[in-house]
Amino acid sequence: MKKSGESVAERWARIQREIEKALQRRPDSWSHQVQVVAVSKGQSPDVIREAADVGLLAFAENYVQEAVGKQEALVDQKLEWHFIGHLQSNKVKKIIGRFQWIHSLDRMSLVEELEKGAMKTSPVLQKVLIEVRLGGEASKSGCTVEDLSALASRVQKSPHLQLEGLMTMPPFQEDGEKSRPYFRQLATLRRELEQHLGVKLPHLSMGTSQDYGVAIEEGATFIRLGRQLLGDRTRS
Repeated sequence: MKKSGESVAERWARIQREIEKALQRRPDSWSHQVQVVAVSKGQSPDVIREAADVGLLAFAENYVQEAVGKQEALVDQKLEWHFIGHLQSNKVKKIIGRFQWIHSLDRMSLVEELEKGAMKTSPVLQKVLIEVRLGGEASKSGCTVEDLSALASRVQKSPHLQLEGLMTMPPFQEDGEKSRPYFRQLATLRRELEQHLGVKLPHLSMGTSQDYGVAIEEGATFIRLGRQLLGDRTRS
């Protein structure tokens, strides 16, 4: 549980202990590690600096304009940036070269825009995860299970994109255990996709503040922690 008055360092120390406990509950054959991505949406550059000072170097943003402002304010920091929000095609030019990871690729048209942008401006392959909508919520972004294979195949054919795995955001529930079926399904989809494509997809981005322990048990390699780690947002 998040405790009021905690510093980022105190929260981070507590979360690290909880992550270690969750890792011990994984099957012995699962050797992959977990990276915490601090969701800095609504947080100030000062909070991000405080987090970087205690060893957190990966940060996730949902909105392009907000993210660009923070990146410019933190240009002196060696940080890894992840984009996790719904990405509009007309914003692609603004994020290519600024984000090492895009977790929210969810449609064919976005593949085309990302490929064009990366081809023109990025000196390295753009790492992407396909976001899969598993909860049936029409309000959420993400490709359907039925469209996943075709979308992944298209990414594989894009010379400037590198498909690294899958991401999902289950329906919000206070009881993290209720998210387990969604995380387990995403892991199964990843295995099936690896067989279909004939490549390894090393990453599963799943698990947030209320269910990250369960996500780790089910094979998460990225967990996305916001208020639980950085505290209440300074703006919405």
